Amino acid sequence: MAELYYMDGKKKVAIQFSAEVETEVRNMEIAQHPIEGKITSSHAKVSSTELNVDAVFSGKNYASNYAKLVAWQEQGRLLTFAGLNYWTSNIIGNISKPSQGWKNGIKAEFTLVHIDKAKVVRGKEVVPQGKAPTPAPPPEQGTFVTTKPGDTYWGWMVEFGTPLDQLRAWNNWADRLIPIGAKARVK
Repeated sequence: MAELYYMDGKKKVAIQFSAEVETEVRNMEIAQHPIEGKITSSHAKVSSTELNVDAVFSGKNYASNYAKLVAWQEQGRLLTFAGLNYWTSNIIGNISKPSQGWKNGIKAEFTLVHIDKAKVVRGKEVVPQGKAPTPAPPPEQGTFVTTKPGDTYWGWMVEFGTPLDQLRAWNNWADRLIPIGAKARVK
């Protein structure tokens, strides 16, 4: 028996079901671009970690448990899954239900997408006792761009006239692993 739940204060709100199959999936976004007749990859980043669950909701509460699953997806509720795998900080990415009906249950497949929670500290800078705050570094000089799919050191060299070796030294990324959405110095 598997369980999907969230905590409402001190109260655990849960649904139980039989998890027939649990499959962990790690996704990587890879941008591909033809260069001189060959396909090359210039960007790669891990996009998500997911758990695909084939579930059977049965028993007297099967319909209400399935309805809760759908409602939690629509609410974007942060959930914990306890089955063969134990996953915290998940939202339901998708749900599929075959059209074949069961008399006393529902068979469904759903995907849990792991959410990395950021720790946000608001307010004043915390300074250990006995140490002075570190002054902010001076603003960086140069020209910067936000990377997007298709950006390459070669393209920046052509556009900005900066030598390839200098671009590589400033940005310190492998030629085929320029991250998308990062700040890159180009001049």
